[in-house]
Amino acid sequence: MLDFNIVLKIIISAGILYLIMNFMLKYHVFNDIFIAGLALCVLIVLIIYNDLPYSNLFTILLWSLVFIFGGLFVYFRIKKRYFYLLLTINKSTYHRIRYYLTLNTNERVKYVYNKKRFWLLSFADTDYQEVKKIMKGIETLEQKHKTITMCNYWQIIIYLVMMVVLWRF
Repeated sequence: MLDFNIVLKIIISAGILYLIMNFMLKYHVFNDIFIAGLALCVLIVLIIYNDLPYSNLFTILLWSLVFIFGGLFVYFRIKKRYFYLLLTINKSTYHRIRYYLTLNTNERVKYVYNKKRFWLLSFADTDYQEVKKIMKGIETLEQKHKTITMCNYWQIIIYLVMMVVLWRF
């Protein structure tokens, strides 16, 4: 029978494996920053509660994170501000996305994307359907460029070490 700690370890393993495999195979090139922040915070809470008994505080923490990030998500959607976290970024990817944005946007689309925050793409006062079309184009562009580098091998090794530590102790 599965107990609380086994379920937490399974969820932690699956979450970290998804991140590692996504960096290599580019299943998802971008994510809404509030959903990614929620997933990261939930993963941190799960790691903290690993090998601790279940308590009501765990449930309260998870629901408060959902309400905070959900409220931010809805607030910025009402204000027509969209923030996307670009998950697989390096120097060549930055230049490809910058070139795509200059070719495929018009004067009605207001976006911010620069070298200082190369992992963040934000849109302001833009229709959601336009943003969705641009982000879908970026995703199809980046899925064509799947490369496995030495960095990806090190990510796999780090993942395996983390899983040994998680499941052994």
